[in-house]
Amino acid sequence: AQNDGIDYYTYKFNEEKGKEIEENLNKSQSWSTEKLDNEILDIFEYNNEIFSIQNGYYCYKKVYKTNNSYNSIDRKEAGYEVGVYDSDKDVLYYYWLSH
Repeated sequence: AQNDGIDYYTYKFNEEKGKEIEENLNKSQSWSTEKLDNEILDIFEYNNEIFSIQNGYYCYKKVYKTNNSYNSIDRKEAGYEVGVYDSDKDVLYYYWLSH
């Protein structure tokens, strides 16, 4: 959807690139094989196939903006991003919501 603070992408990779991505996700501190709560996954309303992923990686991260004024940092939540990677199909689902 455009101009509503939501970005949503689906990327399909070939098998070779998919294995490379999986190796990188395996090393990442941000991604986990532990499935996210359905409440979070419900944002993928047009991609119900994410609920049937057998081998996947998941990432949920709040993203903050920082305003530096007079050396004090005022943290304000800017939004959050959710990533789901299906290892069997080499598909990445990515969602960003800004506030």
